[in-house]
Parts: sequence; structure tokens; C-alpha cells
Amino acid sequence: MLGGQVLKTTPPNDLGSDFVVGDLHGCYPALEKALAQQKFNPEIDRLFSVGDLIDRGPDSLGCLRLLQEPWFCCVMGNHEQLMLDYLDNPTMDAEERWRSNGGNWFFNLDDLELAEVKSLAEVVADLPVAVIVEKADGTRIGISHAQPPSEWTEQIIISEAPELLWGRNKIFSDEYERAGGVDLSYHGHTITKEVHFNEMLQAKWIDLGCFSKRQLSIEKMHG
Repeated sequence: MLGGQVLKTTPPNDLGSDFVVGDLHGCYPALEKALAQQKFNPEIDRLFSVGDLIDRGPDSLGCLRLLQEPWFCCVMGNHEQLMLDYLDNPTMDAEERWRSNGGNWFFNLDDLELAEVKSLAEVVADLPVAVIVEKADGTRIGISHAQPPSEWTEQIIISEAPELLWGRNKIFSDEYERAGGVDLSYHGHTITKEVHFNEMLQAKWIDLGCFSKRQLSIEKMHG
């Protein structure tokens, strides 16, 4: 599963603004609307995703195509892992597990769409588990799918990768110490009614469940 760069660091954006978006789950029309509301400019702005581009919503392929855009950066989500697990070993168990988590769209594709998804899957396989976004004022913002690591270092992220894709134990907990290496972090995976900020961890969870007709969360990163 960890086929590419595990931890990616991006330099400051000196030209425009950086935004972070919650789990898309195939909600490409909702993303288009949210970007228009934010007056997003793809020539100078960047969009960072907490993962789970696919499944459940109306246009998973449209969301996967975002990976071809130079202004878009995404971390690996557990739904991307489900897709890769099936494509790597298409057993009945892998298919059932993916379908039960919203993967039916894949099995309804025509031949051209199927070929496109399999090509894009090569990009998905190289997605980092975590990203650090550097800001002009020296602020460092971390992004991983389900929850933050204990430290924002490559060695720790490799060892804690399953929890960073699937874990739910940190979101409402005050038992964990804030991770070193970033000033603030963003995550998805666990659906909340509104953006949830864990002050102890200095971490935000921004998956509002857009696939169920709820708001898509998108925030401008400051720093």
C-alpha cells in the first residue's frame, strides 16, 4: 500500500492561497460549487484534500481526475486503500468489502472509464500518507486522513500508517499529546455535524458527510 512518498512537504505558496477540503466521496459537483464560492483561482491557488476522493457520491471518477491537476494535492484515504486492495487482488472478499463501503460505482463503469480508473490508480498508489504544508510565516500545517500521527516524521508515519487511514480513537480524546512537527493539522474520515477542533491535539476534523446531502467543508489555510 505504501508505494510512494510517505510524507510529502510542500513549500509556501507565494502567489495565491491554500485551501483544505474534507472527504469528497464522489461529490464533484459540490466541490465545484464550493470552489466558486471561495473564488478559487487554479492559476495561483492550491487545494489540499484529506483523502477519500471516491465512493458513495455521484461522481467518483470526476474526483479521481483531480489528481491530474497541478493545483490539487491529496493524501491517501481508507477508501483509496480499498480500491487499491481490490485492483491488486480482485477476490470476492475484496470486492464485497469495497462494495459495502460504497464501491459499486466501479463495477458499473464502461470499458473506457474502467481503463481510465486503472490508469489513475497508479497515481493513487503513490499518494503520500501525510502532507506538511509550509506557510510563508513559518507555520507548518499537517494533513492526514483519519487522525494525526504521534510525530510528523516519516519513520513514525510509516509505523502508524494503518491508524492514519482508519483510526478514530483520537478525535474526541484528551488522552493524547499534541504531535511535534506541525502547528495545526487537518483530518477527515469521521463524520461530524460541524468542524470538530481538538484543542489538545491542535487538530481539526472536517468531514461533514457531503455524500448525504450535507455541506462540503472547505477552509482557507492561514499562516
